[in-house]
Amino acid sequence: MKKAKRVMSESKTVSESSSLGLSDASLKILACDINSRAQKAPGISDLMPFFRQMEQDTNALIIWFDSAGQDVVQAFADAERNCCQQLSWKLESKNEMIRLIVSGTPEQVQTLKEWFV
Repeated sequence: MKKAKRVMSESKTVSESSSLGLSDASLKILACDINSRAQKAPGISDLMPFFRQMEQDTNALIIWFDSAGQDVVQAFADAERNCCQQLSWKLESKNEMIRLIVSGTPEQVQTLKEWFV
């Protein structure tokens, strides 16, 4: 497993007002209806203190988080299920870690990966 960078660039800083820092092109690739996402739901910046590593295959991104972030990761996944309904957002607990498995097309998976690097 490759470790992903834990620091986000300024251009990827997430805030509610920036619609998670996503461009219109990214929203289109993800088939995301950003207006259906809960405004107060956690964003990427809220996940990063718990982020540990990431794996990618053709149709899935597997993101590992420390179990201390369970509630934050769960709230994030719930919000994403509302706005990005074409993607599968699955949570699993394993070895005191939380695994978020996001499945979609190869282009969607690559776009999601850019959130975390």
